[in-house]
Amino acid sequence: MRQHHIDDYLSDGPSTRKHIRNFARWLNNQQGHPKGTLDVPFRKAQTTPMITQTERIQLVRNCLEHRNVIPATRVAGLILLLWAHPLNKIVMLRRDRLIAAPEGMRITLGTHAAQVPEALTELFWNQLSNPGNQNTINADTPWLFPGRTAGQHLHPGTLSKRLKVLGIDALRARNATLRDLSQELDARSLIDLLGYSPGIIAQHAARSGTPMADYIALKHQQP
Repeated sequence: MRQHHIDDYLSDGPSTRKHIRNFARWLNNQQGHPKGTLDVPFRKAQTTPMITQTERIQLVRNCLEHRNVIPATRVAGLILLLWAHPLNKIVMLRRDRLIAAPEGMRITLGTHAAQVPEALTELFWNQLSNPGNQNTINADTPWLFPGRTAGQHLHPGTLSKRLKVLGIDALRARNATLRDLSQELDARSLIDLLGYSPGIIAQHAARSGTPMADYIALKHQQP
């Protein structure tokens, strides 16, 4: 097999044919084959998986209304759907990230705290007061979402499975939330509130068609 064989194969088929990349790398390492002569580019997704705004609003309702689901899952779902916080960071949130102030409850995800909507404060307060999994070896946990192992937070994979009970696909929901937020807030506010890098915010702003000049300037600020 030579490079032109691979090029011909890729040229007249779907992008999924680029999955032969691992096979080409294996061939490159086989005895008797010219080492490193075959190259298959990475497959780039043609679309960004996401839900509609209507679906996102319904999922927020699910988090509020499905009282048969444990509060921790509902709160985590709301943090994802309202602020696009990724699961691996949600599970690492400490209880001191929720602040009860005279003007209402706030949650710190980036450098600036975000206001928790008044309709959600009771649910968030209950999670803060009783995070769950506080057995004798995991008492007084600092985690907002503690796991079953002493001193450990919940595993993101476990949270992902639990969110599916509410109909939430984490990746699609996060992309949709970032799309909607980039249409509502300016770039600097999003970076400060969400803790995302300028490059990520710029990407989602471009996908949503947000015509904001500061996204370009902020993108160039990333290391």
